[in-house]
Amino acid sequence: MGEWSPARLTREFSHVRDECGACDDLDPAPRPTFHEIRSLGVHLYEKAGFSREYIMALSGYATEAMFERYRKDT
Repeated sequence: MGEWSPARLTREFSHVRDECGACDDLDPAPRPTFHEIRSLGVHLYEKAGFSREYIMALSGYATEAMFERYRKDT
């Protein structure tokens, strides 16, 4: 299968999302991306009161700066 990279993860997510038919009712452009789903998860965990450290570890953000960059898009 080769090495995994962020770009490959994004492509594979989109492929599986489209193959399973979960978003067949949407045109391709507005279908949720891996990053949008992860961002939504961060938002929901924050709303539920989980600690920042826990959310960062769960979502794979290594730094506060990266966490804040993607968090503000929600």
